[in-house]
Amino acid sequence: MPDLIISLTASQASRVASAFGKFLGLPGDATVADVKTHLIKQMREVVRQQEKAVQEAAIIIAPFDPT
Repeated sequence: MPDLIISLTASQASRVASAFGKFLGLPGDATVADVKTHLIKQMREVVRQQEKAVQEAAIIIAPFDPT
């Protein structure tokens, strides 16, 4: 799988660290590892939800008449 690389300027990195620190409820700024962990969790959840939706859409409800 290709690499996913996010490049930030020093100013952007500072803003991201501060914002993610608050978003994640950390006592200070987030680290690169904190942001990476959160983004990976988010990506996994998006994939899981999409795959679940595809599987649910494939379910065929056949009529059932017990008589």
